[in-house]
Amino acid sequence: MFPGARIGIMAVSKTMAKAVIKYRLLICHKSNVLMQGALAKWMSNGGFERHLRRSTRVNLQRRDHAIWVLNKYNCFEFDIPDGGMAIWVKLKHGKHVIGEDKVTTSSPSAEFLAKKCQEIGIYIQHETQYQFKKNRGSDSFIRVGFAGMSENQFADGIKLLVNCLKIEH
Repeated sequence: MFPGARIGIMAVSKTMAKAVIKYRLLICHKSNVLMQGALAKWMSNGGFERHLRRSTRVNLQRRDHAIWVLNKYNCFEFDIPDGGMAIWVKLKHGKHVIGEDKVTTSSPSAEFLAKKCQEIGIYIQHETQYQFKKNRGSDSFIRVGFAGMSENQFADGIKLLVNCLKIEH
């Protein structure tokens, strides 16, 4: 639930619960009873619901800002998600500078872009990281997270990303 609390919740069948309990006892036989009690009290007093409402509101505001920023550039296509903390963005076809003199008019490789961005300290998740079987015809989506940073940080990051693309539209 919260990494700092080191408490998690799982919904599993009775059969699976026995295996999970057995495994949990194997890896860590002590429970943090004090933390469990504090979390239970916080939840019973409505703290969890308030947290969900607040974080949902903040994440929706950040999502709307992310959409506004992404729409400023003519190099992305995406569907607006109903919620969440990230947007899957397709890199549009266009003229992309690949090297000093090389220009391509195809969609840039998301994996290539991720490697290029990593050189300047930007970590990008691309679709091939999520594929069990690599689909050779598909390498144009990146996952853009927006929840873990301020609006200014997000806008600055997208500007750096666009510079890495070196789009000529």
